[in-house]
Amino acid sequence: MTEIKRPTTYEEQIAILKSRNLQIEDEERAVHILSSVNYYNLTGYLYTHKNCSGMYQNITFNKAYNIYLCDKRMTSIILYAVELVEYNLKTKMAYILGHELGALCYMDSSNFTNVHEHTRLMEKFEQAINNNKNLPFVKHHKKKYNGKFPVWVATELFTLGMIWNCYKFLRTPIKKKIAREFSVGAIYLESWIECTSYLRNMSAHYMRLYKTSIQKTPKQSKAHNNLSASNRIFDIIYVMKFLSPQSDEWNNYILPTMEQIFEQYSSDVKLSDYGFPHQWRQILHK
Repeated sequence: MTEIKRPTTYEEQIAILKSRNLQIEDEERAVHILSSVNYYNLTGYLYTHKNCSGMYQNITFNKAYNIYLCDKRMTSIILYAVELVEYNLKTKMAYILGHELGALCYMDSSNFTNVHEHTRLMEKFEQAINNNKNLPFVKHHKKKYNGKFPVWVATELFTLGMIWNCYKFLRTPIKKKIAREFSVGAIYLESWIECTSYLRNMSAHYMRLYKTSIQKTPKQSKAHNNLSASNRIFDIIYVMKFLSPQSDEWNNYILPTMEQIFEQYSSDVKLSDYGFPHQWRQILHK
């Protein structure tokens, strides 16, 4: 087994970067940045600029830091957009499920195509209840309703991953009714929820979005897409457009914020680094 590396000082980290041909414009500033941005995190943004000899090329420390800042800002606005999508999904699913199948329908395995997966969903839900046992509405339902939560309350405790698992294994007729709320087929909605959850997890766990090839590519129907897949985050952001509840917030806050980010870091970041085509504003406009 390879021996674990010893910890290095900020000055040693600077020396390592310089030995790999990274230009460092201001070493004092670089030390200050490394004292608040983990070396391992920052060098992730240098990876795509490393040649076969392990040397950095066409990149400086300041540029790497600007790419890092751009990525953090993109992460922030994406998480906000995902939150809008998540609550829209929860609201529409809970409304339809409650009216079509009853308040406690999510607890009935006969409403699902896979009993094992339904059991797993219920286990995750019980864990969510336990993790949030001090919330007033959880206490209220445990005391007044013997721990039974109607679907419109239960979904408040669902993660986006749980929403996907719930939808994925619902019986086809109810899946289609939910999908019609988004003017899309059930197989597409299932894929879009999964991919949105994937992007949410990437962002929430501070994974690098810059130049990252996504592992989950949304199914794209002819009615919703005439673009070639970029295999970057733009593909998921595009389908999130159709899952977002309101055009005003999407068009007047999310898109302008993204545009501002790209303008601010245009000297160091290209649209294609995130899979965005040049006409992205028109494509993403609701």
